[in-house]
Amino acid sequence: MPLSRFGELARQRFTDAEEPVVIYCHHGMRSAQAALFLRQYGMNRVWSMAGGIDAWSTGIDPAVPRY
Repeated sequence: MPLSRFGELARQRFTDAEEPVVIYCHHGMRSAQAALFLRQYGMNRVWSMAGGIDAWSTGIDPAVPRY
């Protein structure tokens, strides 16, 4: 979901404060902002994937295409 609509859409999607959530984006900067928003919203188990999907592709699973 786009960061510009994250606050609006997140309130609909994330209703359980104890649900574990990993947020990711391309490089990890927008996901860090989204994770911070969720923590401020009251979510307790939220993480941003450091380096984003790009880092995942290069460091964990090279089968994931880079874009």
